[in-house]
Amino acid sequence: MTLLPFPPDVEVAIVSHNNMASLPAAVNSLLAAGCPERDITVVDVASTDDTPSWLASQHPAIRHRRLQENNGPDPGRNIGITEATRPFVLLMDADVIIEPNTIQRLHAAMVADRRVRIGSPIVVHASRPDVIQYAGGALHFICEAINPWIDRPLAERGAAPADIDCAPTCALLLDRATAIDIGLFDERYFIGKEDGDFTHRCRLADYIIRELPDALVRHHSRPRGTWLFYYQIRNRWHFMLKNYQWRTLIAIIPCLLLHEPLQFAVLVMKGHGRTYFKAVK
Repeated sequence: MTLLPFPPDVEVAIVSHNNMASLPAAVNSLLAAGCPERDITVVDVASTDDTPSWLASQHPAIRHRRLQENNGPDPGRNIGITEATRPFVLLMDADVIIEPNTIQRLHAAMVADRRVRIGSPIVVHASRPDVIQYAGGALHFICEAINPWIDRPLAERGAAPADIDCAPTCALLLDRATAIDIGLFDERYFIGKEDGDFTHRCRLADYIIRELPDALVRHHSRPRGTWLFYYQIRNRWHFMLKNYQWRTLIAIIPCLLLHEPLQFAVLVMKGHGRTYFKAVK
């Protein structure tokens, strides 16, 4: 495969928190994709591992921007956007491996159609790169994620680009000015639903999120702990109360009257009944 020239108007921001197990592979994948070290920033979210010393010794040309407190990934993402100096910013997590030409293809699609303000790759499993982790994303109107291609073969997805409603922040190419104009990432989420909120606001502004099947990233997925229950419930309500009009909230009451008791019952069975009330409060 011929490596395309790396776009000179793209910067990369990697948001990392104690990710030394995966950060070197993420950086190496960018270098293999043609990205110069000087165009990479690692936003270090209060890491207690060897991230600073490793960057200083192995990649001194990479900018190291450290945050002293861990308030989730969104403050780091916002710094990556606002402190960039180029028109396009690739945001990526430190447990992601960029495939060659992914950034170049996303960039070309966005330049060709200026309605496209977010370029989204297909996310595959790092251990099973022929199997999809995220593609074709959307949000249900009760703010539950819809991921129709999860754990399906990549070959089944087909070769057609798709304009999608919601994209995960494993890796996204953003139009910097648009990201700032729609209000950046909402730092109140801490973690969970923040990517849905950001991409939802992009769609509300009448911009396009384009997913390209020949733009791939590999993601090191891992089981999520029960500590995330609180944020998933809390942030669902935060999203709906923030983004929906009152008439929409009234219209979905019948669905919520079914969904919420079922969700509460599942949490009780798992021993986390109190989490529901704490999150909603």
